[in-house]
Amino acid sequence: MLSSNTSVVDRKVIVKSMKTFVAKIAMEEHGHMVLLALFDCLDDTVLIEKHIIKELVSHLLELSQNIHGKKVLSYLLNPRDPHYIHPDVINILKQGDGNQTSKKDPEIRSSELKSMIATPLLDLIKSNISNLYTDNSFCLFALVILQHTVGNRKEAFQSIADLVVEPYTTENKKHAIENPGSHFMFKQLIVRDKEESNDNVKFSEVLIQTVPKLVFKSWMDCNRGAFLLVGLLETELPTVVERIKQELDGCKKSLKKKPYKGAEILIKKLQ
Repeated sequence: MLSSNTSVVDRKVIVKSMKTFVAKIAMEEHGHMVLLALFDCLDDTVLIEKHIIKELVSHLLELSQNIHGKKVLSYLLNPRDPHYIHPDVINILKQGDGNQTSKKDPEIRSSELKSMIATPLLDLIKSNISNLYTDNSFCLFALVILQHTVGNRKEAFQSIADLVVEPYTTENKKHAIENPGSHFMFKQLIVRDKEESNDNVKFSEVLIQTVPKLVFKSWMDCNRGAFLLVGLLETELPTVVERIKQELDGCKKSLKKKPYKGAEILIKKLQ
C-alpha cells in the first residue's frame, strides 16, 4: 500500500495532512484502509496518538456505529484479526510487511497503539451501554473491546451488570437478558470467565455483587434467562455458583413446569 512504501518523512506528512479529517477517513470504504496501513508501518506511535488516535477518540460513538469505523478501532485492539478484517484486506496489508523504513517490532508497535485506545473504548461502553444495549451491533463491538483491551475492565463490567438490577418480567421484552444482542453479550462474558484474564476481573463475580437478591430467580421465567443461569453455574467460580444455588434453592418443582430447554438443563445443573 502507498503508506507502507513511502519514506518515514512522507508518512509523517500523510498523517499530519489528515488533521480534522481522520474520523471521516476512518468511515470511508477505501480511506479506512490507509489508516490500517499506517498503524502497520509507522513507528512513531506518539505521532499517531497526537494526530490520529486523538481525533478518533473524539468521535468514538459515531465510529462504533459505522462498519468501517469499527474496523479501524478493532484493528487498534487486535490487528489483522480475520474475525473483523476481511482476509483479502489482510493480504493487501501484508504487502507492506518487511519494508525498509519500518524498524520497530510489530508487536511492540501494536501494544503501544492498543494502550492508547484501551481506556477511551472502555469509557465508551460505560457511557453508552445503558442506552445502546438493544443495539445488537454495539453489544457485539463491546465484546470485542472487552476481549482485546488492556487495563481494568471492572467499571465497564459494572455498567453492563447494572442493566439487570431489576427483576425480569414476561411483560418486559426489552429486559437485557431477553433482548438478543445484550443476551448474547452476557452469555459470552460469562463463558469467558472460564479463561484467564490479564486483570483477573471476572464478569460473573461483578454480576453477583451487583444484582439484588431474588433477581436471578426471576430469570427462570424465560428461556434465555435460564440459559444464563446455566452459564453462571458452569463458570465453577465458587462465589458465583454458591449465590445462584442459594437463590434457586427450592425452585426445581417450578422449573419442571417450564416448557423450554433452558429450564430442563438448569434442573440438571442444580442436581
